[in-house]
Amino acid sequence: MKKVVGILLLCFIMIANISFATTEDVLPISEMGEYDIMPISKEPVDMTGEGYEMINDDVYKMEKQVTIHEIIDGNVYVMAREVRVDNAVIYGNLFVMAEEIEIVNSEISGSVFAMGEKISFSGITNDLYACGSKVDMVADSYVWRSAKVAGETINMNGNVGRNLYAGVNQLNVGDTAKIEGTLQYFSAREGNISDQAQIQNVQFTQDEQEENTQTTTTNYVYEIANIAFQTLLIALVIVFLVGKFKTLKRTDNLGMDFLKSTGKGALMLIFVPILSVVLMLSILGLGFGMIILALYIILLCVAIPITSVEIAYRILGKKEDVKKAVWIGISILVSLVIWGIKFIPVVGGIVRLIVILIGFGIVSSLIFQRNKKEKVNEN
Repeated sequence: MKKVVGILLLCFIMIANISFATTEDVLPISEMGEYDIMPISKEPVDMTGEGYEMINDDVYKMEKQVTIHEIIDGNVYVMAREVRVDNAVIYGNLFVMAEEIEIVNSEISGSVFAMGEKISFSGITNDLYACGSKVDMVADSYVWRSAKVAGETINMNGNVGRNLYAGVNQLNVGDTAKIEGTLQYFSAREGNISDQAQIQNVQFTQDEQEENTQTTTTNYVYEIANIAFQTLLIALVIVFLVGKFKTLKRTDNLGMDFLKSTGKGALMLIFVPILSVVLMLSILGLGFGMIILALYIILLCVAIPITSVEIAYRILGKKEDVKKAVWIGISILVSLVIWGIKFIPVVGGIVRLIVILIGFGIVSSLIFQRNKKEKVNEN
């Protein structure tokens, strides 16, 4: 079964630091234009309830069980065993990874990015990206734009304003389902689609190759575990041992900083192999050339985790009071995102090359940049 759609879900986590909230008033869905973004009010779903709290910042949670029941003017990042977003309002994006995820009667003005074993969505959002063993879009859910979902079993009973893309083993579309655009799904077999479901167009692509789903899933799990472990090691080294990392020259222009790092990385990518070959061709430099080449190969392997740590640092806003565990956790998530990008034809290869170049550039800065005359906070 094709997993491309599912893997695409991961790649959107990377754009968290450029997401913005809207402050417009809520309009009834029937009054919105075809290409409008769902506005969301500054009012919670039920202001008569008790226990509401207004948070004017991004929220990061890494616990065994997490419940979101606040009004949050920012993005939300959650890693836990069980997550419940209950009657909440989020003015940014929601990024969540857990075994069990429930999004109940909540409004998310941006997009929902969910990865877990069981996912249940009954809220309102602009876009939904979900990957899980079982994904339920219940009858009162509404995705204003498009939903991209991957899983072993997908139960669709909600509303989608544009298109629903699914990579699935078993697709079930119920009586209450309404898709204004196209239902496009990839599967080894046709799904169970109710005759009462309101769907403009259905496109079914059957996998030509029969593959062992269990073996494929095991391979993905192994790759994900390997990437997570590799990033964990690199992040631990940088966070705890490389104090100079925090004193690298950075500006508020993220794009320009990464562009400079890409340029430095491109020079290293070309220059270092040439230098190692030149040294190996000389009598006295053979050993040095081999050492440099070995370090170059190692750097190629760890460039992506290094970039992931930098992206996580930027997402956290260079806050000195951020726990190191949160920094490391976000770094792992970003690495998984970058791994997922390789499944995107053409674009995936280009993006990964850029990420590697940025990693080379960061290492170059760590080696050649002089330390700033400022104290590094060892939190």
